[in-house]
Amino acid sequence: MISRRNALKLGAAGLTSPTLSVPLSLPVAATAQDQSGNVPLFRGNTARADETSGPSLDRPIVVLWRFTWESSILSPPIMVNGILYAISDGGTLYAIEANSGTEQWRLESYDGSIDTPIVVDGILYAGSEGGILYAVDANSGTERWRFTSDDGWILTPIMVDGILYARSDGGNLYAISADSGMEQWRFTSSDDGRIHTPIMVDGILYAISDGATLYAIDANSGTERWRFTSDSSSIYTPIAVDGILYAKNSAGTLYAIDANSGTERWHLESDEGSIYAPIVVDGILYAGSNYGTLHAVSADSGTERWRFISDDGGIDTPITIDGILYTGSIGGTLYAISADSGREQWRSTSGNHSFGTLIVVDGILYSRSGTLYAIDANSGTERWRFTYDDGWTNTPIVVNGILYTFDRGTLYAIGNLDDTILINDVTLRGAPSSTAVERGNAKIGNIVSNVGSREEREGQTWVEVTINDVTGWIPLDAIDPATLPPEGEIEYVYIPE
Repeated sequence: MISRRNALKLGAAGLTSPTLSVPLSLPVAATAQDQSGNVPLFRGNTARADETSGPSLDRPIVVLWRFTWESSILSPPIMVNGILYAISDGGTLYAIEANSGTEQWRLESYDGSIDTPIVVDGILYAGSEGGILYAVDANSGTERWRFTSDDGWILTPIMVDGILYARSDGGNLYAISADSGMEQWRFTSSDDGRIHTPIMVDGILYAISDGATLYAIDANSGTERWRFTSDSSSIYTPIAVDGILYAKNSAGTLYAIDANSGTERWHLESDEGSIYAPIVVDGILYAGSNYGTLHAVSADSGTERWRFISDDGGIDTPITIDGILYTGSIGGTLYAISADSGREQWRSTSGNHSFGTLIVVDGILYSRSGTLYAIDANSGTERWRFTYDDGWTNTPIVVNGILYTFDRGTLYAIGNLDDTILINDVTLRGAPSSTAVERGNAKIGNIVSNVGSREEREGQTWVEVTINDVTGWIPLDAIDPATLPPEGEIEYVYIPE
């Protein structure tokens, strides 16, 4: 006979369901043991390559904490030394302790929005709509200095060798001492267009202007080295690989430009639509397009290697891990494609996968739309999903096994479930839990869930379970699926000794 004081109960309205014995060892949400992993810049680094430190979350998950404010969050947070830095459209920058979600300090801007910050050597730098570049102590929020531009909004800079390079909305590119906040030089475009945030390679800044010009600027003096002018209305910030700059224009042409001289090496045109900003890996350039073709060409010569055509519209420029390209289409399909051959490896249509930035961490691919999906990068199988409160999402970061993501008004910290739970001597790895778990006495009370789809995986029956807005799959190897309640609400209740 099963003791009522030691039971995990599955019940559904109007249904008879089994009562299963369970030991005192129940799962708790994992927390980061080491917060040394850093994501100090928006999208990971100065190349905007979405680097994140991992490890990933490969099991059912729980929300560890939520941080909510009234206005919307503008962009993904950055994280340094266990502190998250996030901005709101109300003009406030928040410093939030990553383990607990507790606010440490805030920086209020009274002259408009604050741009996404960077943190270097314990100092946080952030531009603002009012033309002020702030330097504040990243631990305390104490202001070190401020720099005011002459011509409007100044955006968050890049920093190399103690010099900050920041562009203003009025068209200037400023070089500013990171120590003192003193201007070193400024560069103004000659085509009356605004200069955009540059990239820097080997002492040369490469910056585009609204006037469809790409400038090469000496980082020490601010003098122009050369310029390249596109024959369209605009040109986009390039990437630099092995002495070649790759930049696309608004007409859909992709240029390869010699970084030393500014001369064109080759270009790739499309008669069908626009080519997107590329990536270059192992001598091959990959670029998606708004007409559904993913191009693979020689980065040195522009010679086509292969092309892949999606079934459902425009296909984004991919990310690549271990010889596989991952990309999404406008139609909501997620593709895995061989980088060598262009052959499809798998596709996922389990959700409306967002056409936009993807990240892969430790074999888990994260794709977001109104829902954040965790997809096995090898097979395309969904591992788990998370539904946001307001259906709007952005690219997450993953640091030390914790995933940080947000919708318009809430920043979430999501973690793995630690340990396992035994039901009739069957291990349910990553069995669902919630933040209601009390460490030490393993008590769970009144956790409302949903049972969804079921499927067979390698001889095991897996059931989709949702708890606290988090959906995951758990194996039910030794339990007769016929005894489980159908899709609908169930309740897990643990009554301790």
